[in-house]
Amino acid sequence: MEDMKIARRPSRRMDAFLVVAGLLSTALPLEAALEKEFVWESFGHKETLKVRLPAELETHYSSKPRHYRYGSYITEDPGFELSAKLATAFQDRAKEEHLGEWEMVNMVVDFVQSLEYQSEVGEYPKYPVETLMDGGGDCEDTSILLAAILDKLGVDCIMLSPPGHMAVGVAVEALDAKHYPYNGRSYYYVETTGTNWKIGAIPPTYTGVAKIFALPASTQTRKVVIADMEIDGNFADEASLTNIMVAFYRAAIGEEDARKQPLYRYQVRIEAEEDLLTEIKEVQYRFMGVNGEIDPNIPWMRSYEPDEGFFKEWIAAEYRPMQVRIFFGDGSLVETLVNFAPKALSD
Repeated sequence: MEDMKIARRPSRRMDAFLVVAGLLSTALPLEAALEKEFVWESFGHKETLKVRLPAELETHYSSKPRHYRYGSYITEDPGFELSAKLATAFQDRAKEEHLGEWEMVNMVVDFVQSLEYQSEVGEYPKYPVETLMDGGGDCEDTSILLAAILDKLGVDCIMLSPPGHMAVGVAVEALDAKHYPYNGRSYYYVETTGTNWKIGAIPPTYTGVAKIFALPASTQTRKVVIADMEIDGNFADEASLTNIMVAFYRAAIGEEDARKQPLYRYQVRIEAEEDLLTEIKEVQYRFMGVNGEIDPNIPWMRSYEPDEGFFKEWIAAEYRPMQVRIFFGDGSLVETLVNFAPKALSD
């Protein structure tokens, strides 16, 4: 099996390299393989990547069950990994061109952003190999692919979900842009649908509150990327703004309720920079009805403790969407919906 290789593609001719990924024990003839070529632009140069995968690699994932615990899509099955091979290809390309880690990460972002946006019939997330072989996907699919590659590169990242959308957050230092503080680090938004979105640039539609999906624990030490170039465009004048994130968690407690349903401990808190947290006067949380409707008879849970991130905790067996209202001292209000039904679970 050949290793993956990314090549610069001169505009005068195609300079593609054949790459193969899949099972080490699989030796399929050409007609039994799936092939795809990708061409994109990064740092003013065209790059090309031609992937040849055994059909078994894709069919393996097509038979797996679908859910919305995003981290499991990033952790690929042993023997069927693709993201690690892609990561190695980008590392090799960066060495050839004497690129630093920041440039390498941006090259990966450029690659994923170049993939076609594809809306889905029967919405469900796709595994990285499926997105790659389909030549694209929706925001969930391309975000999973980007997070999987960056994770294999050892880059510290999370998945971010503004209302109705999905993106990636990357831990970066020395970048003047909006960011999401979480677990002591600053994560910068990365849009995966559409080209030319710089790291830290957030589409205006998605500024504000976002949900977090943490990646599974890794054996490697995840790195913070050092930015050595500034973002450009119309977002620079908003760089001093900091986003607010509603972080939520679920963990089994090893007990059951009267109906023999497993019980879980749920936690929710507000993540933001300390100076912004002190501007918040009160946070209110309220469960919605069993069918997702707003029920005015359900009381609000109120929190006034910025030092604890306006933390709330409860134990329950079932998921319930939750309304969140954030009141600031200047009288302004931010409202959002935290949906704990499978799509909103953190891994």
